This record gives sequence, C-alpha cells and structure tokens, in this order.
Amino acid sequence: MRQEQLVVASVVLAPHPGDEPVAAHADPPPADVVRHGEHPRVAAIRAAAEQLGLNVGVTGVRDVTSRVEVVGELDGTLHGRIDGRIDATFDATFDGTAADAVSRHVLDVVYDGVVLATPLPDVPPGAPEPPPGAGSGVPRVQRAGAYAVLQNEGRLLLTRLRYAGVWTLPGGGIDHGEAPLDAVRREVHEETGLELTDAWLLDVDSAHFTGHGPDGTLEDFHAVRMLYTGTVPLDVEPRVVEVDGSSDAAAWVPIAEIGERDRRRFEVALRHVT
Repeated sequence: MRQEQLVVASVVLAPHPGDEPVAAHADPPPADVVRHGEHPRVAAIRAAAEQLGLNVGVTGVRDVTSRVEVVGELDGTLHGRIDGRIDATFDATFDGTAADAVSRHVLDVVYDGVVLATPLPDVPPGAPEPPPGAGSGVPRVQRAGAYAVLQNEGRLLLTRLRYAGVWTLPGGGIDHGEAPLDAVRREVHEETGLELTDAWLLDVDSAHFTGHGPDGTLEDFHAVRMLYTGTVPLDVEPRVVEVDGSSDAAAWVPIAEIGERDRRRFEVALRHVT
C-alpha cells in the first residue's frame, strides 16, 4: 500500500459583530488541501471563499490534527473523503496493480477566523507564483515538519545541519501516521538529547523556494512547518544523540549572536521570542 501525506487547512468561523451568524457557524467548517507553495492560512481563507462565499480573516492557529485513512481505487481514479468534509479526487498512479490503495496521512491545520464581509468582494488568491528557477524538470516536493522554539535567558536552542553547516531550529519531517506533537518531541530528543514536555502549538509557517536537498537534488520545495514551544531541562547540556542524522551539533545560542542569514530561516519563530 502506497503512503502519502496531505496537508489540509480549515477555519472555524465566528461572525463579525453586527453580521448575521447563519453562514459563519458552518459545520463542518470550510477546508481544503494546501496547494504547492500555498501558506495554510491562505488555503483556509480560500476554502471559506469558495465553499461558503465568505470573505474571512484568520485570527490565529487553533490546532493541528493528524489521522491516517485508506483511499481505494475506483474506475481508474482514487476517490476519498477527508474526515467527511472534502470530496477529493486524486491521481491514480501506482507501481502495483489496479487493486492497490493509498494510506493517506492527513495533517489538518485548524485556524480561528472571523467573517469580514458578505457577500464576498473578491476570491482570495491561491498558491503564489513559483520561485525563480522552478519549472519543467524540477520536481515539486511538499514536506510537513514539526519544530521547537525554545528560549532561555536570551538564548535559543538550535541544531546545526550536517550537510550545510548552518544552524536551525530542532525539528524535522513528520513521519507517516505520526502526530505533529509526537514528531517534535522525537526530533528534539534526537537532535538535542533533551526531553520536551508541556509542549503546545505556537504557529504554522510556510516556506517555498527552489534549492538543492541534502542529496544534491534540485527541488521546487514547499515546507509547511508546525512550530511548538514547551519546556526542556536546563541543567543538561544539549547534544545530538541520533546516529547519522541530519544534525551534528546542538547548543543554546545567544539570539543577539545569530547572523542575519541564519535568522531568515526561522524568522516566524523569532516573532514569538521575548
């Protein structure tokens, strides 16, 4: 059975003061698949426009849920429902027989939103234009990951990427069927040797660029990153415990000493650092 991962964005709406609440309390809430290069926040706004005809604003991220569902083949095309909310048709490209099915890992980014105006004046934009260099011959890759934003006395817990020699937040890709919260706990332990406790969702970030992956392959890369914070022991020196992983060092780095080039990689995370 083939394994796939899909990122979905939904928005739970409250009416703007003075507006009629009838359409705002949609059950189930509007949701749609996050397109390549599209920020989940934009996907949620687009879903409300296309499915409810409402112009909405996002007020914050509520949760990220995770589930695995099996989608079977029917008449040469895959058909499935995402949590009973979205009818979706997927390309049927299999390595095996026509009886193959897909184990789909769905990550649902749930936003809180408010109705701004009705009727909708303009449909919000979808995915942005691809970055320079993206085009035919460059494979598209969308990857969901979970990362930790951990600070202490003006320092940020960072890990160094083995293949690039640059510092970044501890974290990484979410495995098939893995809950984002479990993923960030696992990644923090693998890359820093520390146990992450009392973790909670901080923000959701999106990055879209064309560049070379760890194996040197040129990719049109879209990263959807779930940012968590929490507590780690402060009396234990961080160290990489994963063998042959992507990180080769871990340290508490003074925020004031982080270079501009490094800061750009986790700009959204730094907005939450006091």
